[in-house]
Amino acid sequence: MYDEYEASVTRLRQELGTVFLAYCCTQEAVYLEAVVRRLGVLVALRSWTKPSSDRDLGNFNGTAPTIDLRSSRLAWQLAIVLDKLRDRLPE
Repeated sequence: MYDEYEASVTRLRQELGTVFLAYCCTQEAVYLEAVVRRLGVLVALRSWTKPSSDRDLGNFNGTAPTIDLRSSRLAWQLAIVLDKLRDRLPE
């Protein structure tokens, strides 16, 4: 179960990078829409921490927030996307 979750979040993060770069290169609306969809899914996740880094579910349940390498990398990626597209994203 954890492996499937981990793989799907990793794939989603990679797809965000791909469609973000595609939009930056082409300025085509289809890529911006793809960025917005992926952003929506990622920000709706209950936790960005890898399940293997949150075995007691403290981060998932909000009782012991921690930052692991994946969550910090995702936050960095989102910060770049939001900064570069800030005037093109819906409220």
